[in-house]
Amino acid sequence: MWRWFRNKVVAPAPLQPGAEIAAGAGTGFDALAEPRVWALTVPMAAPPPRDETADRHSAELRRLAALQARGDAAYQYVVETAARICQTPIAAIGLLDGDTLWFKASVGFSAKTTAAAHSPCLLVIEQSPSVTEVRDLRRAARFAGCPLLQAHPGTCYYAGAPLITPQGVAVGAVSVADERPRELSPVQLRTLELLARQTVLLLEHRAPPESPAAPSP
Repeated sequence: MWRWFRNKVVAPAPLQPGAEIAAGAGTGFDALAEPRVWALTVPMAAPPPRDETADRHSAELRRLAALQARGDAAYQYVVETAARICQTPIAAIGLLDGDTLWFKASVGFSAKTTAAAHSPCLLVIEQSPSVTEVRDLRRAARFAGCPLLQAHPGTCYYAGAPLITPQGVAVGAVSVADERPRELSPVQLRTLELLARQTVLLLEHRAPPESPAAPSP
């Protein structure tokens, strides 16, 4: 099964180093602390204009709020696959709801929610639709106040692929983390992207249908 997955899905279109969008190097530039942003292998729907993003994000979360509990095993399979293929002790599906980040499934920690402030997941959403990785979170000042990182001080490496709905709105991320500085291979980055897309399909499948517009009088 893995050979088929590798040959048919992962291998044909790996992310190449040339797809990286380099971060600007200013005074005090620290390469390990700077996020690396990778372009998607297949374009996604264009995101809404910035002035519409907050409203669209809230509307999408409300539409996805009624997820069916009986489908949780599928989300757990996603994070376990992410952890295994990326060879990390930590993986999670995080959904952003206002000031709270809640975890639909996770491996390596037991928290169900955390404050979203200073979270690496916010960076993934900001950089959407790209895949983002930070090789050493401890050297990046913007993550110093993250409650989840404070609770797990050994966490060092982070990579995340955004969860982008068909409407082009990023509502969360599929993420992996490790306790040492590192980087993912092109195949692992590609797999993380595919798992994020699979998660969106699961969310859409279990979300309630949109109500039809009321007829005009």
